[in-house]
Amino acid sequence: MWEWKYAKEPLDMKLLLLRLVDKIGIVIIAALLGAAIIGGGYTVSKVFFSGPAEYEMSQRYYIQYGTDPKDGLEFTYINHATWDMWVKSDWFTDRIWDYTFHGGLNPEQYGYKKEDLASLLSGGLETDLRVAVGTVKTTSPTLTEKLSEALTKTMMDFANEQIEIREIRVVDTVEVKEAYKDIRILRAFVLGGVLGLLFGLLGLLIYLVADDRIYLPGTLAYRYGETVAGCIFEGKEGYTLQPGVKGNVRELLRGAADVAMTAVDAELSLPQIADLFEENFICVPSLCQVPEAVEAMKQMDGVLLIVSAGETPDKKLQYVLDQMRLHNLSVKGMLLVGADKKLLKRYGLPVKGE
Repeated sequence: MWEWKYAKEPLDMKLLLLRLVDKIGIVIIAALLGAAIIGGGYTVSKVFFSGPAEYEMSQRYYIQYGTDPKDGLEFTYINHATWDMWVKSDWFTDRIWDYTFHGGLNPEQYGYKKEDLASLLSGGLETDLRVAVGTVKTTSPTLTEKLSEALTKTMMDFANEQIEIREIRVVDTVEVKEAYKDIRILRAFVLGGVLGLLFGLLGLLIYLVADDRIYLPGTLAYRYGETVAGCIFEGKEGYTLQPGVKGNVRELLRGAADVAMTAVDAELSLPQIADLFEENFICVPSLCQVPEAVEAMKQMDGVLLIVSAGETPDKKLQYVLDQMRLHNLSVKGMLLVGADKKLLKRYGLPVKGE
């Protein structure tokens, strides 16, 4: 009587790693696809659909801080984030809009509304806490220059209204230039490749761990508790036997006159397999295809069950064994057909055919 031990079966790390190496090409393809999808998508979006060119102009302002009338100490320095917040505030954008509009240029001609100004401006500090930087970036060099001039006037107004600031003056002006686009194509391709590699490896590992098909005779014997006589290899020259298989089959069938040979998978050629042995087998169709064949097996002294390596699903084999147990058939042993010689050799099993 057989006992299914798949749930109790330990993970065969050696087999897992060997099969992983065999299928490493899938991981490489996944890495290439990841690089192509992410890197290609990034390239298309940043190069071909990046929108019109942008122009920026920056000015540096020296900040002369005021002193506190109470103690005569200079006010605390204003940090980078505060300057950026002020430049984008309504106080600044309202005045910049008015200065630009009254200067004879309407930003709406370039597709910008008043509420868009904050996104066109940036402010902050460089290394010197007394030097603030104001930058304007738009799609028009003319508009960029006019907004930058308006920003400078607004900075002067800001100094006049703040007790903490005594004076703001321009110390350096960078002429209008096309804004640099930070496009990192190589990094996108590398990132896509790494992500594809990781997801491909993870997916392959999940597939290999969840795969319940049989690849080694030891797995077949442990999982189903039946004796496995060995492997039959399949190649261009036909079927060949693993060393010792003939003797194992002879020993398993000792004392049995009539033995049925049946397979889980109907695609196998049972007569060709039977010709490899000296015993006279009666070939019976698979119970998966012809359930009535069990009646013929009842007339036999035992059954030799053939399993396809890497092909027979676990549930199919369970069904066949359940049917044999239900009808009290004697399973003399199993043979694993179509085993991978290279896999068995690397695993450490003898593979030289008889």
